[in-house]
Amino acid sequence: MVADDLDTDLLPEMARELVEVIGLAGTLMLIEHFGGTRLYVPQSLPDDHQLVALLGREKAEALCDRFGGDNPDIPRAYRAVQAALYTNIARAYANGASARDLARRHHCTERWIYYVVARHRDEQNTAQTRLFG
Repeated sequence: MVADDLDTDLLPEMARELVEVIGLAGTLMLIEHFGGTRLYVPQSLPDDHQLVALLGREKAEALCDRFGGDNPDIPRAYRAVQAALYTNIARAYANGASARDLARRHHCTERWIYYVVARHRDEQNTAQTRLFG
């Protein structure tokens, strides 16, 4: 997923809080690895801790400063991730990527790619109609 396409307004409250603490890229890594689960955040981190390996020392320590000793629920952020994926697929298709290549890249069917592109086009047209209608 391309973080540039992610609408942070669609993120759940906990994910927005994580973005404030460790940034969008770090939050997306946590969502990818731990989304939908509770994550124990220790108060101090050894160098070989999984959070240090995943986020880097600085972001992992920022996470400990905010959540150390707690078990925050890491959201899946499904709506935001799905919207970003749809935008990314539609943009790639509009820029000349074939439905076949996109289907292979995203592990889905060509039919699903056409559906996503049409849905994205419809949403764009609806937004423009509201703006100028």
